[in-house]
Amino acid sequence: MAKLTTQAVTDLLAHCLYTDAEADDGEVIETLIVEGIMRDYGLHPGRVDESREKIADLLRELPSNFFIGDGGGGGWTFLNLCMDKHDNHWAEHPTMEVLCILAIAAGLGKWAMPKAMWSIMPGGMPYVQFDLRSLEAA
Repeated sequence: MAKLTTQAVTDLLAHCLYTDAEADDGEVIETLIVEGIMRDYGLHPGRVDESREKIADLLRELPSNFFIGDGGGGGWTFLNLCMDKHDNHWAEHPTMEVLCILAIAAGLGKWAMPKAMWSIMPGGMPYVQFDLRSLEAA
């Protein structure tokens, strides 16, 4: 069974977002803001941190072209993120964006260029880079 699914990414996002109770309790909350393609996301830093390995497991299902480090391609266009390393189509753009956001929030990914430069890339979409070396070194 494939680990990388739209449902798996959606469930992880739901876990990493603030709950209604947390948002309504009036307490000042530290929020991890990550700039996405279509919107920015505010995530709960503690839950992102505790989900780091789950996020990495999903990323491990992607083609090596997306990865920095030994055997990686150094980054690839967001447009190719819809296919996993087994050549299965696993998601559409909104879910692909969420996977990138989760990876960036967990310190496992980044946009390869500033947003102001995305328009020069194929389809006007960013290149994304994932880096799991910090997990593998631990």
